[in-house]
Amino acid sequence: MTDWEKQVEEQRLKREERLKEQKASVLKLWGELKIKEVHFVFSCGGDSMNDTSIEVYNSNDELLDCEIVTDIENYFDDVVYDNVNFYVNSDGHYMGEDGKVIITLDEDDEDEFMYYKESEEEWCEHTPFTEKINLTDEEVEFIEKYVSDINGNMSEGDININYKVDFIQTDELVALEEKLLEKVKNFFYDYEPDLDNMSDWHTMEIQDETLNKETKTIDIEMSFEHYVYKSA
Repeated sequence: MTDWEKQVEEQRLKREERLKEQKASVLKLWGELKIKEVHFVFSCGGDSMNDTSIEVYNSNDELLDCEIVTDIENYFDDVVYDNVNFYVNSDGHYMGEDGKVIITLDEDDEDEFMYYKESEEEWCEHTPFTEKINLTDEEVEFIEKYVSDINGNMSEGDININYKVDFIQTDELVALEEKLLEKVKNFFYDYEPDLDNMSDWHTMEIQDETLNKETKTIDIEMSFEHYVYKSA
Protein backbone atom coordinates (compact mmCIF):
# COMPACT_ATOMS: atom_id res chain seq x y z
CA MET A 1 0.00 0.00 0.00
CA THR A 2 1.43 3.38 -0.98
CA ASP A 3 1.59 6.35 1.40
CA TRP A 4 -1.23 7.99 -0.55
CA GLU A 5 -3.39 4.88 -0.25
CA LYS A 6 -2.67 4.75 3.48
CA GLN A 7 -3.81 8.36 3.86
CA VAL A 8 -7.00 7.65 1.94
CA GLU A 9 -7.73 4.62 4.12
CA GLU A 10 -7.05 6.58 7.30
CA GLN A 11 -9.44 9.31 6.18
CA ARG A 12 -12.09 6.71 5.33
CA LEU A 13 -11.81 5.10 8.76
CA LYS A 14 -11.96 8.47 10.52
CA ARG A 15 -15.08 9.42 8.58
CA GLU A 16 -16.64 6.04 9.31
CA GLU A 17 -16.04 6.48 13.04
CA ARG A 18 -17.33 10.05 13.01
CA LEU A 19 -20.51 9.06 11.17
CA LYS A 20 -21.05 6.17 13.59
CA GLU A 21 -21.00 8.58 16.53
CA GLN A 22 -23.22 11.09 14.72
CA LYS A 23 -25.71 8.40 13.81
CA ALA A 24 -26.03 7.29 17.45
CA SER A 25 -26.73 10.90 18.42
CA VAL A 26 -29.31 11.30 15.62
CA LEU A 27 -31.10 8.09 16.60
CA LYS A 28 -31.35 9.34 20.18
CA LEU A 29 -32.74 12.71 19.05
CA TRP A 30 -35.13 10.95 16.67
CA GLY A 31 -36.90 9.36 19.61
CA GLU A 32 -36.70 12.35 21.94
CA LEU A 33 -38.12 14.78 19.38
CA LYS A 34 -40.62 12.25 18.01
CA ILE A 35 -39.34 12.79 14.50
CA LYS A 36 -41.44 11.36 11.69
CA GLU A 37 -39.21 12.11 8.70
CA VAL A 38 -36.48 14.32 7.32
CA HIS A 39 -36.62 15.96 3.90
CA PHE A 40 -33.45 16.66 1.96
CA VAL A 41 -34.64 19.23 -0.57
CA PHE A 42 -32.37 19.64 -3.58
CA SER A 43 -31.85 21.09 -7.02
CA CYS A 44 -29.11 19.82 -9.31
CA GLY A 45 -27.96 20.23 -12.88
CA GLY A 46 -25.34 22.06 -14.88
CA ASP A 47 -22.83 19.45 -13.70
CA SER A 48 -23.19 20.28 -10.01
CA MET A 49 -25.44 20.17 -6.99
CA ASN A 50 -27.13 23.50 -6.56
CA ASP A 51 -29.38 24.57 -3.70
CA THR A 52 -30.02 22.10 -0.88
CA SER A 53 -31.82 22.35 2.42
CA ILE A 54 -32.96 20.01 5.18
CA GLU A 55 -36.36 19.99 6.86
CA VAL A 56 -37.13 17.97 9.99
CA TYR A 57 -40.75 17.04 10.77
CA ASN A 58 -42.17 15.54 13.95
CA SER A 59 -45.02 13.05 14.30
CA ASN A 60 -47.54 15.94 14.11
CA ASP A 61 -46.10 16.95 10.73
CA GLU A 62 -44.71 20.11 12.30
CA LEU A 63 -41.50 21.55 10.90
CA LEU A 64 -38.92 21.70 13.69
CA ASP A 65 -36.98 24.92 13.80
CA CYS A 66 -34.56 24.81 16.66
CA GLU A 67 -30.84 24.53 17.25
CA ILE A 68 -31.14 20.96 18.48
CA VAL A 69 -31.84 19.63 14.96
CA THR A 70 -28.54 21.03 13.70
CA ASP A 71 -26.84 17.72 14.46
CA ILE A 72 -29.51 15.93 12.44
CA GLU A 73 -29.07 18.32 9.52
CA ASN A 74 -25.29 17.95 9.55
CA TYR A 75 -25.48 14.17 9.61
CA PHE A 76 -27.88 13.76 6.71
CA ASP A 77 -26.20 16.49 4.72
CA ASP A 78 -23.19 14.18 4.69
CA VAL A 79 -24.59 10.66 4.39
CA VAL A 80 -27.40 11.34 1.91
CA TYR A 81 -24.86 11.19 -0.93
CA ASP A 82 -23.84 7.69 0.17
CA ASN A 83 -27.42 6.47 -0.13
CA VAL A 84 -28.94 8.35 -3.07
CA ASN A 85 -27.82 9.00 -6.64
CA PHE A 86 -28.25 12.55 -7.92
CA TYR A 87 -27.99 13.14 -11.66
CA VAL A 88 -26.13 16.42 -11.95
CA ASN A 89 -24.54 16.09 -15.40
CA SER A 90 -26.37 18.10 -18.06
CA ASP A 91 -25.90 17.45 -21.76
CA GLY A 92 -28.06 20.13 -23.39
CA HIS A 93 -31.01 17.75 -23.54
CA TYR A 94 -31.18 16.58 -19.93
CA MET A 95 -30.94 19.71 -17.78
CA GLY A 96 -31.21 18.48 -14.20
CA GLU A 97 -33.62 17.45 -11.49
CA ASP A 98 -35.39 19.00 -8.52
CA GLY A 99 -37.08 17.31 -5.62
CA LYS A 100 -36.54 15.87 -2.20
CA VAL A 101 -35.25 12.78 -0.45
CA ILE A 102 -37.60 11.55 2.25
CA ILE A 103 -35.68 9.94 5.10
CA THR A 104 -37.50 7.75 7.59
CA LEU A 105 -36.60 5.21 10.24
CA ASP A 106 -36.71 1.63 8.99
CA GLU A 107 -39.73 -0.07 10.59
CA ASP A 108 -37.96 -3.44 10.52
CA ASP A 109 -34.65 -2.14 11.82
CA GLU A 110 -34.90 0.97 13.95
CA ASP A 111 -31.14 1.45 13.84
CA GLU A 112 -31.24 2.11 10.09
CA PHE A 113 -32.67 4.85 7.90
CA MET A 114 -34.60 4.53 4.64
CA TYR A 115 -34.02 6.96 1.76
CA TYR A 116 -36.66 7.59 -0.88
CA LYS A 117 -36.11 10.16 -3.63
CA GLU A 118 -39.01 12.05 -5.21
CA SER A 119 -37.89 14.26 -8.05
CA GLU A 120 -38.84 15.88 -11.33
CA GLU A 121 -36.42 15.93 -14.23
CA GLU A 122 -36.09 18.88 -16.60
CA TRP A 123 -35.51 18.16 -20.30
CA CYS A 124 -34.88 20.61 -23.10
CA GLU A 125 -36.83 19.51 -26.17
CA HIS A 126 -36.95 20.84 -29.75
CA THR A 127 -40.29 20.26 -31.46
CA PRO A 128 -40.55 20.79 -35.25
CA PHE A 129 -43.46 22.33 -37.14
CA THR A 130 -43.78 22.63 -40.92
CA GLU A 131 -46.18 25.11 -42.48
CA LYS A 132 -46.71 26.71 -45.89
CA ILE A 133 -46.23 30.38 -46.66
CA ASN A 134 -48.27 31.95 -49.45
CA LEU A 135 -46.25 33.84 -52.04
CA THR A 136 -46.90 36.41 -54.73
CA ASP A 137 -46.00 35.72 -58.37
CA GLU A 138 -42.98 37.98 -58.02
CA GLU A 139 -41.78 36.16 -54.88
CA VAL A 140 -42.16 32.78 -56.58
CA GLU A 141 -40.04 33.97 -59.50
CA PHE A 142 -37.43 35.54 -57.20
CA ILE A 143 -37.02 32.37 -55.14
CA GLU A 144 -36.92 30.14 -58.22
CA LYS A 145 -34.18 32.20 -59.84
CA TYR A 146 -32.03 33.35 -56.97
CA VAL A 147 -32.75 31.80 -53.55
CA SER A 148 -31.11 28.65 -52.18
CA ASP A 149 -32.47 28.88 -48.65
CA ILE A 150 -33.65 31.25 -45.93
CA ASN A 151 -32.83 30.66 -42.27
CA GLY A 152 -32.78 32.39 -38.94
CA ASN A 153 -33.60 32.26 -35.27
CA MET A 154 -35.84 34.20 -32.94
CA SER A 155 -33.29 34.71 -30.17
CA GLU A 156 -30.88 36.79 -32.27
CA GLY A 157 -33.61 38.22 -34.47
CA ASP A 158 -31.80 37.55 -37.74
CA ILE A 159 -33.38 36.17 -40.92
CA ASN A 160 -30.73 35.35 -43.52
CA ILE A 161 -30.99 34.54 -47.20
CA ASN A 162 -28.50 32.45 -49.19
CA TYR A 163 -28.36 32.74 -52.97
CA LYS A 164 -27.94 29.97 -55.55
CA VAL A 165 -26.38 32.23 -58.20
CA ASP A 166 -24.59 35.54 -58.51
CA PHE A 167 -26.77 38.36 -59.78
CA ILE A 168 -27.08 42.14 -59.84
CA GLN A 169 -29.41 43.40 -57.12
CA THR A 170 -31.47 46.16 -58.65
CA ASP A 171 -33.53 48.49 -56.49
CA GLU A 172 -36.62 46.49 -57.43
CA LEU A 173 -35.05 43.19 -56.40
CA VAL A 174 -33.81 44.65 -53.11
CA ALA A 175 -37.30 45.90 -52.31
CA LEU A 176 -38.80 42.52 -53.26
CA GLU A 177 -36.29 40.66 -51.08
CA GLU A 178 -36.93 42.93 -48.09
CA LYS A 179 -40.66 42.39 -48.43
CA LEU A 180 -40.19 38.61 -48.68
CA LEU A 181 -37.95 38.47 -45.61
CA GLU A 182 -40.42 40.61 -43.66
CA LYS A 183 -43.21 38.20 -44.59
CA VAL A 184 -41.15 35.22 -43.45
CA LYS A 185 -40.14 36.94 -40.22
CA ASN A 186 -43.69 37.93 -39.36
CA PHE A 187 -44.96 34.42 -40.03
CA PHE A 188 -42.25 32.91 -37.85
CA TYR A 189 -42.59 35.43 -35.01
CA ASP A 190 -46.39 35.29 -34.96
CA TYR A 191 -46.60 31.52 -35.09
CA GLU A 192 -48.02 30.03 -31.88
CA PRO A 193 -47.15 26.37 -31.37
CA ASP A 194 -49.16 24.39 -28.84
CA LEU A 195 -46.26 24.06 -26.41
CA ASP A 196 -45.72 24.94 -22.77
CA ASN A 197 -42.62 26.31 -21.05
CA MET A 198 -41.01 27.68 -24.20
CA SER A 199 -37.59 29.30 -24.15
CA ASP A 200 -36.45 32.16 -26.39
CA TRP A 201 -34.46 29.92 -28.74
CA HIS A 202 -36.39 28.98 -31.89
CA THR A 203 -35.10 28.41 -35.42
CA MET A 204 -36.53 28.37 -38.93
CA GLU A 205 -35.42 27.29 -42.39
CA ILE A 206 -36.87 27.47 -45.90
CA GLN A 207 -35.42 25.35 -48.69
CA ASP A 208 -35.94 26.31 -52.34
CA GLU A 209 -36.86 22.74 -53.34
CA THR A 210 -40.11 23.04 -51.35
CA LEU A 211 -41.31 25.83 -53.66
CA ASN A 212 -44.61 24.97 -55.34
CA LYS A 213 -45.20 27.24 -58.32
CA GLU A 214 -48.71 25.98 -58.90
CA THR A 215 -50.01 26.73 -55.41
CA LYS A 216 -47.56 29.60 -54.96
CA THR A 217 -46.41 28.32 -51.59
CA ILE A 218 -43.17 27.27 -49.92
CA ASP A 219 -42.51 25.25 -46.76
CA ILE A 220 -41.18 26.87 -43.63
CA GLU A 221 -39.64 24.41 -41.19
CA MET A 222 -39.58 25.70 -37.62
CA SER A 223 -38.15 24.23 -34.44
CA PHE A 224 -39.25 25.52 -31.05
CA GLU A 225 -37.25 24.92 -27.88
CA HIS A 226 -39.25 24.19 -24.75
CA TYR A 227 -38.83 22.49 -21.39
CA VAL A 228 -40.51 19.25 -20.40
CA TYR A 229 -40.77 18.05 -16.82
CA LYS A 230 -40.92 14.33 -16.05
CA SER A 231 -41.18 12.35 -12.86
CA ALA A 232 -37.87 10.66 -12.18
